[in-house]
Amino acid sequence: MIDIITSFYLPQDLERRNGITKTLQINIRSELVSNIHLFVDTTECVSYLEDNFDDKENKIVICCVGKQPEYSDLFSYANTLSNRVCMICNSDIYILSIKKIELIKHIDNNRNVIFAITRHEFDYSSPQIRSFIGSHDAFIFKSPINTDLLNHIHFKQNLWGSENVVIFELNKLGYNLYNPCKDIVIIHLHVNENRDPNRMRINKGGVDGDGVYKRRSGLVFPSSPFDYFYKRLVREYKASIPKYFRKISSKVMFSRHKNY
Repeated sequence: MIDIITSFYLPQDLERRNGITKTLQINIRSELVSNIHLFVDTTECVSYLEDNFDDKENKIVICCVGKQPEYSDLFSYANTLSNRVCMICNSDIYILSIKKIELIKHIDNNRNVIFAITRHEFDYSSPQIRSFIGSHDAFIFKSPINTDLLNHIHFKQNLWGSENVVIFELNKLGYNLYNPCKDIVIIHLHVNENRDPNRMRINKGGVDGDGVYKRRSGLVFPSSPFDYFYKRLVREYKASIPKYFRKISSKVMFSRHKNY
């Protein structure tokens, strides 16, 4: 159903290594995942994968060795998987569930729609969703994607604001972005919150692929592509009933929509 494109490396921190390993194991076992395409750091990683994973269904595809990928590498590789539903994500993200499978069908039938998904945490809590500040850990889309994007996303995933720059560039190309994070549940398996104190933030200003310095930052609030169709249905419904009843009917019909 979904081809995951991500990276795999062996952190020195054992807890972190176990988390990334477990993430990959869960995605391998998932019926929602067709293949997992890995950019791996070293040949040591390749040996580790061969020794530690029982990949009976041959889901793992090693697509590059010796490089931490930039977003441009990840999207460029996705374009080789023509007409596939792809998910580019961080190495500590796995798919827990898809509550509305029609969302994937919608992606499959609409190349101009992309999901930028906000994560749930390892304990299934969702602080990034409840107090939304623009965090996105996975992009789901139908390949191939507009190649004009690639020249503007030559940066790695593990930079503060990297996904916000990707969203900015996707918006610029006219894609329709949604964040159905309550229906497509992805889990961030990162138990300790140790971070590199020198990690750079790139969405407050930088040079784009055209050599122009600008602030590039976008976000996608929790939403669904079906929200628009639901609102249109309400408008058509309200237009078909007497004016006296419209206020009451609107309250009834919108109660579900407001709770997304």
